[in-house]
Amino acid sequence: MIKHSHGDGVDRLYKNCCNRIIGGIKTGGKRYKWHLSTVQGILRNEKYMGDTLLQKTIITDFIEKTRIKNDGTVPQYYVKDSQEAIIPRDVYMQVQEEMVRRANMTSGIEGKKKRVYSSEYALSSICTCTKCGDIYRRIAWNNRGKKSTVWRCCTRVEQGPKACDAPTVTEEELQQATVNAINQLVHCPDSMIQTLKENIEIAMVDDNSGEMEKLNAIMLEKQKKLVNLAHAKKDYGLLADEIDILRDKKQELLIKRAETEGVKKKVTELADFLKGVPQELAEYDELMVRKYIDQIKIYEDHFT
Repeated sequence: MIKHSHGDGVDRLYKNCCNRIIGGIKTGGKRYKWHLSTVQGILRNEKYMGDTLLQKTIITDFIEKTRIKNDGTVPQYYVKDSQEAIIPRDVYMQVQEEMVRRANMTSGIEGKKKRVYSSEYALSSICTCTKCGDIYRRIAWNNRGKKSTVWRCCTRVEQGPKACDAPTVTEEELQQATVNAINQLVHCPDSMIQTLKENIEIAMVDDNSGEMEKLNAIMLEKQKKLVNLAHAKKDYGLLADEIDILRDKKQELLIKRAETEGVKKKVTELADFLKGVPQELAEYDELMVRKYIDQIKIYEDHFT
């Protein structure tokens, strides 16, 4: 399966943050110690793509200047292109999509096993066992004094061969398989690439803009009602919960839109890549795997 990785945006921003830590740069709170929540806050901050969400927090005590998170007490307003962006909008949206995907990563036939995403190696989290559905893990193996690097099914590693008897695969085999897969693409005729582009463009026609407009209208109406209830000092808790649900729904639509735009961009980049490659890959390339290989299914005697 071929893809353009959404993860490179997350990884790039995260590494930039880590570089700042090493460089002695202070956080927004004027501290030298960076926490995971600080980095996550940067990745989720819409200001980086040029937008602003007004009234994230509100002042409850004007004398003491007590500021709390806005739970729906007052309406929030989203202003698009309010300042110059320092991150492309499509990269920001792909980062949000990738964070959701990594936070909800599961494996197994029924998808019930929670797995932690790893970006240390390009092959991490993309190699899947076709017997139990779990992912493969990189292991430094010492088999009767012979040291090697292999990939093994997590279920087999954790529960033994009775739970899953999936084969152990050498890292060299997996790496060579990715080289072969990418080299097959180099030989794709122009007609096949054009057909691929046309099929995906047809599938991506609906960008959910109509649904987004309806959702925004409903949210605006409910926010007005909430403000009226707050001014009348009436209970607005139920309405605030409804607004939170709508806000989550809006986030899902934004992620789907990012996926749509991302797919269109993937196809264009893939076509450009194929036109620009003069010869086959001679050796394994981590960057190429991160960018173009979506999944490797491991069978008893072959890969797909």
